[in-house]
Amino acid sequence: MTFNDTQPGDAITITVHSGNKKLSLESKIINIVDESLVVEPFIVNGSMLTFPPVYDIELLVTHSDQTPFFWQKVSINPIVYHNQNCHVITTKLPGIKFNRRNNFRVYIGENGQLVDSKGEKYSIVVKDLSNSGFAFCISKDIEVEMQKIVTLSFTDKEHQRYFELAGRPIRRYEIDHYMVYGCIMIKRYVELENYLAQKQMEHRMNNRPNYEA
Repeated sequence: MTFNDTQPGDAITITVHSGNKKLSLESKIINIVDESLVVEPFIVNGSMLTFPPVYDIELLVTHSDQTPFFWQKVSINPIVYHNQNCHVITTKLPGIKFNRRNNFRVYIGENGQLVDSKGEKYSIVVKDLSNSGFAFCISKDIEVEMQKIVTLSFTDKEHQRYFELAGRPIRRYEIDHYMVYGCIMIKRYVELENYLAQKQMEHRMNNRPNYEA
């Protein structure tokens, strides 16, 4: 997998690691030149960012009709392209294609809201998510109808991402003072798939071997 497998207009997300700190930023590919990505500049508070070599940066490239691509270690430098200030991304490592059909499950643990089939609203905790379903915890005093469409909403505070997902409960079990409902989603959510790909990328980063640039 190389940068030549991407396309101008593809959305990108970089995650920059410096010690225990990390920052995620988004941009778009302008062009692919000499196996490098020319992208719209990363700007924060009106200033174009610089990325010293000591930073550890991974890259996720997403396209609505394609599987997300991931590069574990990239370098980013400023460049002037067609009289426009841009960033250029290079790498010495091959990319990885994510499988949208896998069932990579992400623990969430965020408070959220559930709307049941009758329009009743309840406070819940989002337990986990995958490409095909979600699970939530709710007071065991509340019974959610199985197989009836419910809508779950929550915000991932760390990534500042809001989701509203619809599904049907297909299983339930008790944990402590809560009932856990497992649901299958009734439609595909591309934005969720990209979010889970990013979370999987972070999981790989936290469990990766050390590579030399």
